[in-house]
Amino acid sequence: MTLILMSKFLKYSLSLFTLLAFISCNNDTKKSTFFGGKIKNPKSDHVILFNNDSAIDTIFLNEKNIFSAKYDSLPEGLYHFKHGPEHQFVYIEPNDSILIRLNTWDFDESLVFSGIGAEKNNALIGVYLDIEKEKKDFYPHYKLKPSEFKQKADQLLTDKKEQFEDFLKENPDTSKDFLELFKITLNYPIYARLEYYPEIYKNKQKLDKLPELPDNFFEHRKNASLELGEYINYYAYRYYFYNRIYADVNVEEDNGNCDNYIVTVLNSIDKNVTKEETKNIVLKKGLIHHLYSESTCAVNKKAFYRFFELSTDIKDKKQIQRLLNDSKKLEVGSNLTDFNVYNYSNAEVNINDLIKNKKSVIYFWNDEFITEDFLSSRIKHLIEKHPNLNFIGVKFGSNNTTHNKGYDIKSQYYITDKSKANTFLSSKLPRTILVDTKGNIINGFASLSSKKIFNQLEDLEKN
Repeated sequence: MTLILMSKFLKYSLSLFTLLAFISCNNDTKKSTFFGGKIKNPKSDHVILFNNDSAIDTIFLNEKNIFSAKYDSLPEGLYHFKHGPEHQFVYIEPNDSILIRLNTWDFDESLVFSGIGAEKNNALIGVYLDIEKEKKDFYPHYKLKPSEFKQKADQLLTDKKEQFEDFLKENPDTSKDFLELFKITLNYPIYARLEYYPEIYKNKQKLDKLPELPDNFFEHRKNASLELGEYINYYAYRYYFYNRIYADVNVEEDNGNCDNYIVTVLNSIDKNVTKEETKNIVLKKGLIHHLYSESTCAVNKKAFYRFFELSTDIKDKKQIQRLLNDSKKLEVGSNLTDFNVYNYSNAEVNINDLIKNKKSVIYFWNDEFITEDFLSSRIKHLIEKHPNLNFIGVKFGSNNTTHNKGYDIKSQYYITDKSKANTFLSSKLPRTILVDTKGNIINGFASLSSKKIFNQLEDLEKN
């Protein structure tokens, strides 16, 4: 354990005796997995444990801000837990008893693991903190010539190799799967910088084309994989994966072959990813990200058609088709479809009464595809910047009768499955509609997560 981690451990480590109350009453600890801990200055009353995008458990804090859970059949692998707006990863194996301690005022820096399985997780969080520091330290190197930049990256990879070997000596019985993940955590962020470098260097030097690179510049690709779909949400792998995909796109652009950027992205995914399940996941993510970043109902049909050609997932294709159909409804210049909503006193209200003579932002959301923390922070920020606009939140989906507690309930509503609004929400994905004082649609498929929403709201407010 490094001196930094040892210091953290001494300061924040949970004694197993502190949490004895929630594990000692179980007589079958050898067969069970435990996950729990204590949170100082909690931001909510619970912790959510995820496996990739799927929430597998919500664990509530008691009056002492302690939480605990027992699992009898939790497979070995990488999970992540979320508390308030923050999240972090945890690697769990059967028979682990992993306890965490953290202070939300300094979430990542204060996080320490103890108990059975702590060593590997303290190693992961230690590397994560190192990477965050290295990002800042490494940024000036992007102005170096390619051969010099490669030397800097290679030196860092050598250091990571030594770090891996030190960990293995201290923990010789660590599982093979974790060791593979640990290698990814150490090395892939550096691989990502190598992929990103040519485009950054071109922009910094104001060049007309990408720089010429040494023959061995991308030799790391022999050790890297684009087929690890189970880690697509893991920061260390995700950065490399998408930087690698976009590296090919940048080459296409540089050669003047990129007639349509998102189509080229989809083609790059098809070219570089052979594992069918992984390819389908990132094709869908790429297309949806593009649509929401554009924040407009002017749909790029070529991108949709190319997605349908490349994806083999029938369920994904059906959802994307519904999304395409939704985008064609509510045309710019037309009146908003008439439908009723319910406030959280269960009173029924007509949408046209809510927007009458008001420039309005109507955002439809459900908590399957958008987090309450992101929504509340974004809406409060937008309301502060545009106090003259009328913001109306409409929740839909299976959990529609619970409102977002992060901002004023008076501007929040919900719809039922029988609402006419579902005719343009068939994909179940979020969308935002901008209307003028006459109820005419200015933008039928705006996006709260897009950078473009800020200028779009300014234009709505001015015109």
